[in-house]
Amino acid sequence: MLIIGNPLQRPINHRALEPALDEMLELGINGLEVCTPHIELCVTPDLRRRFGDYVRNLGFKFCRYNSLLPDYLIELQSPDQVPSAIAGMKRDVDICCDLGINQLMTWEGKIPAGKLQQDIDGWILEETTRIFREGVAYAESKGVSVSLEVHPFSLGINVDWLCKLCDGVGSDTSTRSTSSASTSSISTSATATSKRPRFTIPLAKARWTSPRSSKHSRKSNSAAHSCSTCGCGPCPSRP
Repeated sequence: MLIIGNPLQRPINHRALEPALDEMLELGINGLEVCTPHIELCVTPDLRRRFGDYVRNLGFKFCRYNSLLPDYLIELQSPDQVPSAIAGMKRDVDICCDLGINQLMTWEGKIPAGKLQQDIDGWILEETTRIFREGVAYAESKGVSVSLEVHPFSLGINVDWLCKLCDGVGSDTSTRSTSSASTSSISTSATATSKRPRFTIPLAKARWTSPRSSKHSRKSNSAAHSCSTCGCGPCPSRP
């Protein structure tokens, strides 16, 4: 059985990577997802390849690169941002190739402040679809699948909007999955069909107030969001 872990998550958050990986192996975790901070010193393709070799030599299956809240797709305010967003996603795909990973996890962006719903359902949906259509096509040409990690404050928390995005990408092997944990849902959906899906969307069952709200209450025990991951601080409702 493949158990996937990410050393950015608690209880080993804010610790050096090497001892964190050792403890994960001791706990029986044999699959690894890494986030952007883990490889920030690997600034060349050769360094990323060496890091990938290091991880695999430890005994991990290197499963996924999580481009943690990528700055190229934070919040669409203008169609002028689209070319740089496409370039950024393609760059993340190249990073996956350097690391020897065949899955990229990204997100669909925040709900833009001050935008009307007709904008969100109109040009923002159209341009986001364009970004992912081109990014996914490039990823597929490199043997990399693309997954979305939906957050309570991101556009995809509106499931109807998310389904329109997925349908607009136009993948014949597209998979939508609902799970109590986004990481496990991705690994499940990626093996649920004979053809490896190139665009998978784990739907986190999350119900929060604003992520930066002091209340920060969680109303569902099945939520997949990790507050420390998105940068809004530890969630007081977590043990």
